[in-house]
Amino acid sequence: PVAVRAAPAQARDVPVEVRAVGRIEASQSVAVRPQVSGQITRMHFTEGQYVQKDALLVEIDRRPYEAALAEARGRLAQDQARAENARADATRFAELVGKEYVSRSQYEAAKANAAALEAAVVADRATVERAALNLSYCTIRAPASGRTGRLLVHPGNLVSANASEPLLTLQQVKPVFA
Repeated sequence: PVAVRAAPAQARDVPVEVRAVGRIEASQSVAVRPQVSGQITRMHFTEGQYVQKDALLVEIDRRPYEAALAEARGRLAQDQARAENARADATRFAELVGKEYVSRSQYEAAKANAAALEAAVVADRATVERAALNLSYCTIRAPASGRTGRLLVHPGNLVSANASEPLLTLQQVKPVFA
C-alpha cells in the first residue's frame, strides 16, 4: 500500500500559474524617422526612458527652414502687391476699352496678367504652407507612449529625410503580448 495524506476540502482562490518558454513582445513598435534633413541639435530623452505620447524627442536645426519660410512669405507679399496692381490695371483698362482709349488686346493682356499673378499668389500660399510644415518637422515628437529603444544618432549627426535607418524605435509596453 502507498501512504497518502488527506486533508479536508476547502473553497479558496488559487493563483493560476503556467510555466513555459516564451517571449514578450511590445503591442506596438514605431520606428521614428526624420521627415526633413538637417543636423541634430538636441536629444530630449535617454535610451530606455519611458516617454508619453507627443513628448519632444529630437530637435533638428531649424535655421534653414526658418529662412525658407521667411523667403516664401516675402515672395507671397511681393506677388500679392503685383497682383493688386495688375487687378487695378485690368479694372482701369476695362473702363478705357469701353471709351476706345486702349485696344481690346491691351485690355485682354492686362486681364491675363492679373489672372496669372493671382495664380502666383495661390502658389506662393502653398509654398508658405509647405515651408511652415517643414519647419514643424524639425521637432520630432513621440507618436505613442512607450519605452525608447537604442539611440542610433546623437547631437551633431546629420540626418536625411525619410532615411532607411530610424533615429530610434519606440516600444509600447502597456499592454504587451506574451
